[in-house]
Amino acid sequence: SHYFTRVFKEETKRTPTEYRDEQRKEPQ
Repeated sequence: SHYFTRVFKEETKRTPTEYRDEQRKEPQ
């Protein structure tokens, strides 16, 4: 999930917890 990692770095608004939650919701 390189895409998610990139988006997470660019979007610092999301917390690591929310970032992980989104990864579980949309597994790529």
